[in-house]
Amino acid sequence: MLIVKAARDPSESAWILEDLIELMPLATLAMDESGSILFANCWVTELLGWEKDHFPGKKLATLVPQQFREACETFFGLCLRSPERRRPLEGLQLWALQKDGDDLPVELVLRRMTHVPDTVILATLRGLSQRRRAEDKLRAIQRQYRLAASHTVDVIQEVNLAEDRVVYVGDIDSLWGYKPGEFPRKLSELAEYVHPDDLEIFESAVEEFAKGKQDWSVKYRVRAADGTYRHIHNQGTMTGFLPDGQPNEGVGALRDITEEILKEQELQSLLAELKTAKDRLTAENVYLREELQEGLAFGDIVGGCDAWKHVEAQVHLVAGTDSTVLISGETGTGKELLARALHAESGRRDQPLIKVNCAALPSTLIESELFGHEKGAFSGADRRRRGRFELADRGTLFLDEIGELPLELQGKLLHVLQSGEFERVGSSQSIKSDVRLIAATNRDLAEAVRKERFRSDLYYRLAVFPMEVPPLRKRREDIPLLAMYFLAQQNARQGKSIEAIPKAAMDALLDYPWPGNVRELENVIERAAIVSPGTTLQIDLAALSVSPGLRGPDSDQSGESGLTSSAQTQQPTATSLQDIEREHILAVLESRGWKVKGRGNAAEQLGLKESTLRARMKKLGIQRPT
Repeated sequence: MLIVKAARDPSESAWILEDLIELMPLATLAMDESGSILFANCWVTELLGWEKDHFPGKKLATLVPQQFREACETFFGLCLRSPERRRPLEGLQLWALQKDGDDLPVELVLRRMTHVPDTVILATLRGLSQRRRAEDKLRAIQRQYRLAASHTVDVIQEVNLAEDRVVYVGDIDSLWGYKPGEFPRKLSELAEYVHPDDLEIFESAVEEFAKGKQDWSVKYRVRAADGTYRHIHNQGTMTGFLPDGQPNEGVGALRDITEEILKEQELQSLLAELKTAKDRLTAENVYLREELQEGLAFGDIVGGCDAWKHVEAQVHLVAGTDSTVLISGETGTGKELLARALHAESGRRDQPLIKVNCAALPSTLIESELFGHEKGAFSGADRRRRGRFELADRGTLFLDEIGELPLELQGKLLHVLQSGEFERVGSSQSIKSDVRLIAATNRDLAEAVRKERFRSDLYYRLAVFPMEVPPLRKRREDIPLLAMYFLAQQNARQGKSIEAIPKAAMDALLDYPWPGNVRELENVIERAAIVSPGTTLQIDLAALSVSPGLRGPDSDQSGESGLTSSAQTQQPTATSLQDIEREHILAVLESRGWKVKGRGNAAEQLGLKESTLRARMKKLGIQRPT
């Protein structure tokens, strides 16, 4: 600290003043009332380049170019005429002459000293070039900051807790549709604009700031002028404290992130849909793998008798509709095969056909199998499972052995068929499902309704289009075709080359009543193919004997097959696949009047192209009789 004692004479005051001016960090000159320079400090010499002895005796106006001298003298006179002014005059910007001949932009500040015996005017010169460079740099930085801020933030905010004040740098009002000055500038009023669900988050952030948390970053929603809510990200840092050390001021940035949140929500929704589709596809794949393991019961549809043609005609009639179909028939007649044919010819062919065997499932599990269940719905339900109705959405659901469905579930099934909605076991949330239903049964449902074992309203809902599948004993004309078809399948599976069925064996097949229908015939052929070593099928004829209890309902009790003599005379005598094929094509040609082309031709009945039929006729030596 510098301590200056009061001087006793003017000379002492002069050198003390000179020492003080020398210690000043600015370029400073001392002048008398006439404007003559008394002395200058070292900073003046560094600023203008002159030595210190250059200045004494010169006028202040001689230090500036000619065009600034009048302004300089006027400024000096103003200082003299205001002796009561203790604060320096506001700076005058002009140019000063340097020793090297260049002009230097400076700011001149004058002040009259009142505590010295003689009037002394102090003049300070501040070079503007360095200041301007600093200001230009500052402005450039500000421009860069504003440019960066315009891409990263929407509004800058300054928070003052003590004054309950928020100052925004940026148009906070128009950002959310408010009139100028309408959005609150008080911290205490902001809570009214925060979404109720986010109020706790907002108030917690303010409380942490008041406790001195250095930085904050919080996301919440604020109400816009139109009543909607916008998502914002508010982040900043604490910048000031009160004298008692309490945090008081902070600077932060607000960014509207509504579009980002909406895109994120849309992405999450798409991911959820993708997961649902993936789960559905996984469930369908599991189901299809089970179906593949189980295999088709009878392979492709094979048949040409009148009874079977009637069934095929019914399939063509109803397949293109969404009507519920009830297929009735004995076990093994091919009800599932018809259900697959109905689905394959429908508009839902590109969607899954889902099968449920109502007789194969315990009554305690069939509801879960049909409608699915939630995790924890019952003991062992360790995960959510989709039911068959859900898997069959937009496709076809085949309920086999519908007559075995428990009464308590028949009402729920009726509700689904009427409303198209159901709930998983353990859930109250309704699920919609667009399903085409095909049901099958080997029971007399009308009789079951009369005995109150089946709901009448469900029966009428199912029997919109009833179909009856004839048993194999009523399709005896198809037995040779079916036998040879199954034989061809077994040749492919077992790697054999069996070409013929002996006449005695074929006669036995035709005479047998087939209580197990087509499925039983397939099993007989498979068993015979296994034990046949050569090219001729060897069938255990004793195995085809059947007890009266296993005969079909239309067979007599004497052990006869129930065939008429005319049916028996129609038994084919062919013993090879080629002979069977030739006789079958001949029979179809004769029934169609030997029409090979045109509407109702034989090729259409056989499921062949016209050219293919002609080629087969040529190979088999079939010619139209004259």
